[in-house]
Amino acid sequence: MQLDLQTISIVSCAATFMIGAILLAIWWHDRNSALIGWWGLSQLVLGIGLGMAACGAAMKLPVVVALAQALIIMGTAVMWMAAREFNGRTFNALLVAAWPVAYVMIAALFVISFDQRLFMTSATIAALLLLTASEFARPGQDPSSSRWVAMLLLCFTAASYLIWLPLTVSLPILATGGGETSAWFPAALLLAMLARIALAFVILFIAQEQQERRQHTFARTDALTGLPNRRALFEAANRLRQAVRRKKTATATSVMILDLDHFKRINDNYGHRVGDNVLQYFARTLVSTLDEDTIVGRLGGEEFAAILPNTPIEVAQAEAERVRVAFANSGAFIGGIPVGSTVSIGVASHIGTDYDLSALFHRADGALYAAKQAGRNRVECAGTLSQDEAALDSRWLEEQHPLTAQSTRRFRGSAA
Repeated sequence: MQLDLQTISIVSCAATFMIGAILLAIWWHDRNSALIGWWGLSQLVLGIGLGMAACGAAMKLPVVVALAQALIIMGTAVMWMAAREFNGRTFNALLVAAWPVAYVMIAALFVISFDQRLFMTSATIAALLLLTASEFARPGQDPSSSRWVAMLLLCFTAASYLIWLPLTVSLPILATGGGETSAWFPAALLLAMLARIALAFVILFIAQEQQERRQHTFARTDALTGLPNRRALFEAANRLRQAVRRKKTATATSVMILDLDHFKRINDNYGHRVGDNVLQYFARTLVSTLDEDTIVGRLGGEEFAAILPNTPIEVAQAEAERVRVAFANSGAFIGGIPVGSTVSIGVASHIGTDYDLSALFHRADGALYAAKQAGRNRVECAGTLSQDEAALDSRWLEEQHPLTAQSTRRFRGSAA
């Protein structure tokens, strides 16, 4: 079947414009993903450029065709910038404008022919598409099959534009009428159009995956401090416990429970805004003072917790003292207000290949209570339990606090 160049050009223009309009409508509905919005805008610009190019070629208006090619380059540059912003970099309008402006200046200054402009346009678009593909393949990004599909489709689309390079040399359109007689030109347009349609679906999948990751993170992150919340903390503790069991080598695991002293008084005297600042400041102090492999989180209110893998009780006590001293020295004034913030810390530890998470946290909580009773702004340790002692302590917790034990078991079951 013979493909008609003019028909394919009209279909490609209409399809690209519709893709852009649909993506922009989706973005306008919830405005959660800038990637969808910028990608939709790029398709609108591409659609307008393709339409202008088809009209200019039919009416034999080289100036219109040149401006259309500049618009097509601009639309592709917006795609590149959209991918850059998706990777956390700022959308740079100057970089977008630089490509079409450079093309127009070269075309105007050197008065190049139609086929030369087509050659330059195709090479520029292919380069921008490959730059866009490289953004989706940047190392350190979240692994996603959709990202790799987008990269492959962009490379395929770039290849469809690169087809034009040898064709403009071997079959100059204006000189030989190659655009009307060769099946390669409409085929290249058709391949590029199909790739743009497929890319639109992939972009939607990428945006959906990003939104799901954000929701997953928000569900496990304390909104005020940015630390893992209770749920995320216990999930991490459970994963650590399973890792210890798989190693089958006895190791020391320590837990801290930290509670800000007289926090209600700070809220009453200075207001909840100052109280929130105190919580945020303590969270930063906790993260900056403890080692990177320590799992920290906010249990709720003014209570925090830290899990220290491969850490005996003596080292955990020293780490807790570092946190206490650091916060006592730096938390005396928050935002210029003499709040006098301090923290009490309870520490517990277990040595073995398995341990009951609820029992370990219960012992750390008991040590925290002892620190409060002893005058606050201090560290108390519950001591280290062996495997057998931990089992006895777990049974005691089951008898004395069955609701707490059942709640912990249900949480561990859901996390697993």
